[in-house]
Amino acid sequence: MKGKFEDLMRILSDEGKDKEESEESQVNLLEQKSNELTINYLRAQIDRQREEIEGLKQDREQRKIFSYVIFGFMCIYMLISLALVFLDGYGIIFLSDKVLITLLTTSLANVIGIFNFVAKYLFHPKK
Repeated sequence: MKGKFEDLMRILSDEGKDKEESEESQVNLLEQKSNELTINYLRAQIDRQREEIEGLKQDREQRKIFSYVIFGFMCIYMLISLALVFLDGYGIIFLSDKVLITLLTTSLANVIGIFNFVAKYLFHPKK
């Protein structure tokens, strides 16, 4: 009788161990999946931040290029305006006073407006 009781106890204890082992393996699988999801999420965040950094670098380079182009355009525009004023002053060409006033006023407004626009674009406040 004692042998049967020991066999029964051993069988019952073995069944409990199997359940515990299967539960542990399930918990380990869940932890593994959770870790993989966390790793994938962090990788996605890193990739997004890298893209943002590349975008910021590209914006900075394009801002430099556009600022030089706009500055060059404004210099040429001002030189042409001044050349017209000097040519009129020396009597080579004849422009009415209204045309000269309009030319100088629009030149000044363009210089102030475009440089204001460029300065706001280049030096916008940080978010």
